Amino acid sequence: MDVDEIYDFLFVNGVGKAGGRLLGAFDRKVVDGGVNGAGWLTRLSSRVSMWWDTWIIDGAVRFSSLVVRMLSYPACLLETGRLQSYALAVVLGVAVFLGYYVMR
Repeated sequence: MDVDEIYDFLFVNGVGKAGGRLLGAFDRKVVDGGVNGAGWLTRLSSRVSMWWDTWIIDGAVRFSSLVVRMLSYPACLLETGRLQSYALAVVLGVAVFLGYYVMR
């Protein structure tokens, strides 16, 4: 064996080809695995965030608006926007107050 055959055996076929296969396996398993895992984790956290926003946050907003609407319904019946209705309420209130004061 001469120096060229030893060099070819050790470095070209040995370190070069075996190292390439080793680095290829490392790339497929470790590097691509890390990238795919990060993508999977991002999709999972996105789905959890969408669920939380849809059912918890939006649900709380819808529920609170329903409660406000229900509690404000009696005020909506009284507030007509017509000045005559408000004047009548004031006159009736004064009449009731004076009637109570006189009868006492």
